[in-house]
Amino acid sequence: MAKVKRAATQMACSWDIEAKIAHAEQLVRYTVA
Repeated sequence: MAKVKRAATQMACSWDIEAKIAHAEQLVRYTVA
């Protein structure tokens, strides 16, 4: 059986969607590093 890793994050609401996506990507990259 394969191992599965999960994570969750919480961020403030904002209308700047591009910035939120970039920030989420940074968080994911930091977590897996």
